[in-house]
Amino acid sequence: MVLTGSPIELWAGPLDVATGYEYREEYYTQRADPYSAGITASTPATVNEPCTDPFIDCTGLGAWNAGNYQNGRGVYHVNEAFLELGIPILDDDFFGKIDLQLAGRHAIYSQADKGANTWKVGVAWQTPIPGIRVRALQSRDIRAPNLSELFSPAQGLNGSINNLFTGQVNQQVRQLNEGNPNLQSEKAQTTEVGIVWQPDFIPGFQASVDYYRIGVRGVIQALGLQQVEQLCYDNTVAGTATIFCNQDVITTANGVNQSFAAPGGPSAPFAGTVPNQITAVHSKAFNAASLVVEGFDIEASYQFDLEDYDIPGRFVVRSLAGNISKFISDSGIPGTQRNVELAGFVAGGGNSQTYNQSGGNTLTWKLQQTQSYQNDVWGITLTERWYSGGRFTNKNTIVCAPGTCPAPTVQSPTINFNKVSSILYLDVGLNWNVSEQTQLYTKIDNLTNIRPPDTGAQNPNNTLYDVIGRMYRVGVRFSN
Repeated sequence: MVLTGSPIELWAGPLDVATGYEYREEYYTQRADPYSAGITASTPATVNEPCTDPFIDCTGLGAWNAGNYQNGRGVYHVNEAFLELGIPILDDDFFGKIDLQLAGRHAIYSQADKGANTWKVGVAWQTPIPGIRVRALQSRDIRAPNLSELFSPAQGLNGSINNLFTGQVNQQVRQLNEGNPNLQSEKAQTTEVGIVWQPDFIPGFQASVDYYRIGVRGVIQALGLQQVEQLCYDNTVAGTATIFCNQDVITTANGVNQSFAAPGGPSAPFAGTVPNQITAVHSKAFNAASLVVEGFDIEASYQFDLEDYDIPGRFVVRSLAGNISKFISDSGIPGTQRNVELAGFVAGGGNSQTYNQSGGNTLTWKLQQTQSYQNDVWGITLTERWYSGGRFTNKNTIVCAPGTCPAPTVQSPTINFNKVSSILYLDVGLNWNVSEQTQLYTKIDNLTNIRPPDTGAQNPNNTLYDVIGRMYRVGVRFSN
């Protein structure tokens, strides 16, 4: 339900008001077969799928290591009320025009944040200098955990750890990714300042530059398997109590927590045949300490008719450039790598916001340039995409020649080479208007068939880069 209007006239114009209320409920349920979920109350043994089948797991853990989907369900609801005001502050020929935007929202989540308040203060100034507009924003924001983060059952994947208690490298274990119903919302402070230039003496031209800084507390993330093992080991060495050796974090075959007395070594030949063997390491979502992102965006476009040159049609040029100068993540957990700089970490293999340092996806620079020409009959579009180079690991890693490196630590590991090359993609598209209602089009992505750069990982980073190669598209559009 939303109400809008302009109830009163102020000194510089009408006051705009919007207010409303919303109720929302989200729910999911999933049921897996007994081969994946094991024998449970919701997936019982049947005549066709008896518990005597050697491929059925009667314990409820599931028969597979990878793709081992479990039964799950979850629901939450939220009540929200909001108020937004558009207040004209100034409308003057000498000082220009200033508008103030105020907004507030109160949300009550059934699962997290029984009362969350967010707000926004924004200012837009149409300066007395022709074509120049300045804008600024300060806000407090939240992101509530979603159904997957809250209620996702343990999903099995093949994984491995370096067992620090036995010294074995790449001990095979099951990685269990799972949700956490005790999660709270992420809370952020956002600052933005920008300027827009749209000069009258260059019709069709516009450019803008925007700076932003976002600081987040309670980021929802998960530890990597090796970090869980490292935390268990470090706390055991220090003789301090730790939750990271508990069975809901590192599961062993006999239920005895991993320690020097029970190191959880590998089995031979099947999982679980050694009494204290590690069978699974859990990667559970939790509210981490902080995340700070800082950078700026640049955009410019110019569009003009070619009639002055006796050429039919219209030409458009557009440029987009994004920079992330800072992307600092801090787990807040002693024994993990702290204040990790992830800008430029492009090794792939994981979300750049996770503490699993196996992968990242944060470019420092990304540029896109587009040129297009269109007339009544045909059109062509050229697009260039440039991604800056980066690093195999995060910036906390020390680059040094073998034999000259300091002793590596959790905070400052070492590497002898740490460089990822930049890359340029070229795309081209064509269209032909067969009639007023029919258009044929084709597009070729990655025209030069550029391979993804080496990021130091076993597989290329398919989140950032094109791993398919040259791709062709052909189609037809119809309109009334």
